Formats: sequence, C-alpha cells, structure tokens
Amino acid sequence: MEYINPEQPSPIKAVLNSYTQVMLSSLPLGGFAIALALWFCSPRHALVGVLSTIIAYTLARLHKQNITPVNRGFEGYNPLLSALAIYGLTGGGWLGVLYACIATIITYYATSFTRSHFKILPILTSPFVVICWILTPFARMLCVPRYNDAFWDEPFDASLPADNFHGALRGFGEIFLQDNLYFSVVVMVILILTSWRQGLWVITTFILLISLSPIFGWNDFQSAGLLGFNPYLVAAALIAFPSPWAKTWQRITEGIITLILSIAFSYLCLKHFRSLNYPLFTAPFVVVTWLLILTRRYFARKIQTS
Repeated sequence: MEYINPEQPSPIKAVLNSYTQVMLSSLPLGGFAIALALWFCSPRHALVGVLSTIIAYTLARLHKQNITPVNRGFEGYNPLLSALAIYGLTGGGWLGVLYACIATIITYYATSFTRSHFKILPILTSPFVVICWILTPFARMLCVPRYNDAFWDEPFDASLPADNFHGALRGFGEIFLQDNLYFSVVVMVILILTSWRQGLWVITTFILLISLSPIFGWNDFQSAGLLGFNPYLVAAALIAFPSPWAKTWQRITEGIITLILSIAFSYLCLKHFRSLNYPLFTAPFVVVTWLLILTRRYFARKIQTS
C-alpha cells in the first residue's frame, strides 16, 4: 500500500503557529490574534513579522524539512523574534525591514544547525538570542538605534504609569519586543487560555512580579516591563515540559521556586547588561528552562531507581 503523509503543507498554519511557538504552544487562532494585535500596534512591525515567518516557511520547504514541525511553527519562531528585534534596533523604516529579512535568513540557518547538532536540550529561543547578540553592533552602526540609555530606566509607553502593576502588564508585550497596552493584554490572554494549568502559573508569575519588586527595589526594570517577560515564558515552560513529580504539592513547590529563580536571574542579568547597554532578550528564559529540564531529568532517574 502506498504511504500517504497524514499531514500536508499548511503555510497559513505554519505562519500563525510561529507566533505562539514563542510561548511553547501551537495555536493558530492565538497566532492570528497576536499578528492582528501587532498590526494595530505597528503595521510595519506586523509586516516584518509576516515576512519573517513566510521566509522561514519557504526555506523550510526548499530544504524539505519534516512538514509536521514546520506546520507547528518550530522553524519560524526564532526568525520571527530576530526580525522584530533587528527591526527595532535599527530604528524601523524600510531599511530596517531589509535588515530584518537578513536577520531572518541567518537565524533560520542557525536554528536548523542548532537543532541538528544540539539534541540534549530543546533549543528554545537560543538561536534568536545568539544571532541578535552578534547582529546588534552591526545594526547600531548601520542605523540610529532605537534603544539607548533610556531603554533600561524608562518605560517606552508614557501613557502607562510607571508602577509595578503596569510594569508586570508590560512584560507580556515585551515577549515580542512591543510596549503597547492592548498588545500586552492580547498576549496575556493567549498565555492564560492556552491551558488552565499554564494560566495559573502565568497569573502566579504576575502576582510574584508585583509582590517582589517593591521588596527588592526592582522598580526601574519592572516599570519598563523588562523584568517580566522572561518569567512569563518560564511559566509556559513549566507546563510545556513534563514534570516527574506525582504529587500536586511537589509540582507547586517546584514551580514557585523556578519562577522566583527566573525573576531573580532576570534581574541580575539586567543589572550587569545595563553597563553594556546591550539587550538581554530571552537569555534568562533559556538558561532557567534548561536548568529546570536538567533538574527534572535528574529527579526522574532518582524516582525510577528508587
């Protein structure tokens, strides 16, 4: 009997899933909502996002990648983030769109290389982080940078108060490098609705950010939304990767410790990167999630052998 591929190429699904794969899920409707919100936030950012995901899908098809992960957005989310980051770093404009497309292509190949040579842990957003760290100095030399010293101390959206609540809300938008109230709400709702368990962890992260910031004096970072977006991604990772713990109290304890660690680690990284005036991106999310997965694997082996 002739083998029939149960899944056919779906460019629209691949493009939309690229948006939600940033948050470790495949949800075309959620991707559509994010893309639409991005259009109302900034039409050119929306154009850059769509272009990047189309380029990534086209390259994946040219290289005959397995269609299932392509449709789920695995090939597109790192190029999407790189395109948005480089477009923002170059100050926007049509020249910025060109640089964003170049960043998309480089990130796509970096993603493919990393996935094929680094199989111990999921790559998450590591290709995006590394490629943008490499490209950031060139972007700043070629164009007037959007992010200057104010990037670290002042909120981008002056219409929102510089307080802990609105800072925690800003963090949702900063997942896609956007500081817009409505866009942040869209991302927050999608994260919460992806699954009720993930929603609980996202809400817990929101509460922790508001509660811990006044205690430790993290207001500068928190009010700009820079402290929250990595912990929100870690909250999604708590559900995206299986836990070895059988009891509810064990999973809750692990989750709270992990989220507090992600907030503290984000703060420490921001504090040291501040002197370099260099974007941190999602590096804390990657590191903390890798530690979470390695710790879970260790205890899973201990549970199996006991």
